[in-house]
Amino acid sequence: SLVGVAALTYGVDAVKWDALGGKVFLPLLVTPFASLLITGVLLRATPRRPPGSGVLADCVCAEVEPTMVAVAAAFPRSAALVAQTPRLRISTGSAEACATTRPGALRLTVDHLHWLTSGATSLARGMNDAPKIVALVLAASVLLGGATISTSALFGLVAVAMVIGSLVAGRRVTHVLATKVTPMDHHEGFAANLVTAGLVTAGAVYGLPMSTTHISSAGIFSAGIHRGTLNRKTLRDILLAWVVTLPAAAALGMAAYAVARLVLEAAS
Repeated sequence: SLVGVAALTYGVDAVKWDALGGKVFLPLLVTPFASLLITGVLLRATPRRPPGSGVLADCVCAEVEPTMVAVAAAFPRSAALVAQTPRLRISTGSAEACATTRPGALRLTVDHLHWLTSGATSLARGMNDAPKIVALVLAASVLLGGATISTSALFGLVAVAMVIGSLVAGRRVTHVLATKVTPMDHHEGFAANLVTAGLVTAGAVYGLPMSTTHISSAGIFSAGIHRGTLNRKTLRDILLAWVVTLPAAAALGMAAYAVARLVLEAAS
């Protein structure tokens, strides 16, 4: 949308295509493929049932156990137990087995990791997406010569708007990605979220705008390929939406600018 309006207003030559290609288009193009590949590698490297074991491994248990040592006592044929330095025992297994056999242990399951990486993905999205909207508002403010707007206030307003938008209309997107692409368990969701959070956070750190939706969708596609249950119709619809979005946004931005310009000229 921004590129379309800039090209219409200032001419095609005024757009810095080199910077746009290297810092915007290239990350948008490469990161979904990176997410697809890395998520697939991660899922293969962390099977829920390690080869040859047949055991469902989705929990790490940590427990401090006292160590008792038998020593000779003063009386013949007798011994005493002396407590030594406690030791930390860490084991893996199924969440059900850990809860049954070691109820006092500290348990970290794949379910916990899935929730943690979901939060990390949300944080990464805020770091990468909010600055895009703030940049548009600041640029418009400078061009219009208006009053200076507090950057902190802008980030706060954008964050609130993103939350409201997610609650009001974002659930449809969530429903499609969570249920229509492929069945997933917490292990696969954790892998996709971990890769998404890592890539989007890296983009925010290096100032590269990325699409959280594209990256997370590619991770989910990878989970579907890994399972062999990828819904090809949903995949086709999503890819079509990706292809149409950029030119459609440019066209709509140009149309909105043209209409606004006509209205302002008529009013003056």
